[in-house]
Amino acid sequence: PPGQARGRPRRAPPGPGAAAAAGGDGCRGGGGDSGGSGDSGGDSGGDSGGDSGGDGGGDGGGDVGGGRSGGAGGGRGREGRATTIASRIGDFPEWHRGRPCYAVWAIALDDAAIQARLDGLRRALHGLLLPGGARQPHVTLQVCGFPAALPARPDDFGPQQLQAQLDALAGAAAFELHIGGAFSFVSAACLSVRDPAGSLARLRAAWQQAAPCSDATPYVPHVTAGLYAGAWPLREVRARLRPLRRAPPLRLQVEALDWMSYDSRHVAGPLRPLLRVELAGGRVRVVDPDGLRAAFAAPAVDAGAARGARADVAPCAADVQPAAAIAARSRR
Repeated sequence: PPGQARGRPRRAPPGPGAAAAAGGDGCRGGGGDSGGSGDSGGDSGGDSGGDSGGDGGGDGGGDVGGGRSGGAGGGRGREGRATTIASRIGDFPEWHRGRPCYAVWAIALDDAAIQARLDGLRRALHGLLLPGGARQPHVTLQVCGFPAALPARPDDFGPQQLQAQLDALAGAAAFELHIGGAFSFVSAACLSVRDPAGSLARLRAAWQQAAPCSDATPYVPHVTAGLYAGAWPLREVRARLRPLRRAPPLRLQVEALDWMSYDSRHVAGPLRPLLRVELAGGRVRVVDPDGLRAAFAAPAVDAGAARGARADVAPCAADVQPAAAIAARSRR
């Protein structure tokens, strides 16, 4: 979806630009692009292969989440230099097609040390990043799609899919992440995330088996600091970030996962927690009952579609109840 922090594909598909609106709730890497296993592993890779994928990657970015996430281009500058990809804040109706919100699984980061590190990264890139943005710090685990009572498009996400993902968390346990130093995708500046026990991969595999996601983009965990406001030379970006790359890891104990949504018309807006799965105690809590009902209230298609069925909010909301297998399980 627009606002995803991502690197460059090996071959840029045709399109008007790459990353679109600011917000950075994304989880996108890509074959051979910035970050990769080096950056997400905590050491930020090398100057060219790590920070920004070397050449800044093409002039495309292509279709994201079903619609083009228009940007201002990027790739090679006029003098042949590699550049970042400029993003913009805006409404992208060709992406959301009137669907009001987009949902993700994420880890909320309410941590003063992480916030201080993000602030330092933003100061280092002063003048290069888009201003503003109300999205709170987080690590995206899985993009889900547009909640819909009657899923009709590949990127719709129904209550049965959510229930399947909740059930898939029955064996999950608390785990530790390490928040590292600065690195850059071609579209965004980020902090690296290291997952020493491989917990994120296991969670994503369990979800993919329970309720396959339409987004097959390679996953690079990260914490987004901001998206680029222009097509800046990557050499300059790397020079500014170099002192921040080798920061010592900040250990983060992850004890809960949040199912969140954001207003699809304001992709830089805040994430709204709807459900919380407490890993340590095995409890699923509805954080925002009204928001949960509203998320599945609007059908994905006009009335009469989907074989003439009509979306009924009450049954759909009733489907999204804490799974008994999660709520009742005991912890050793």
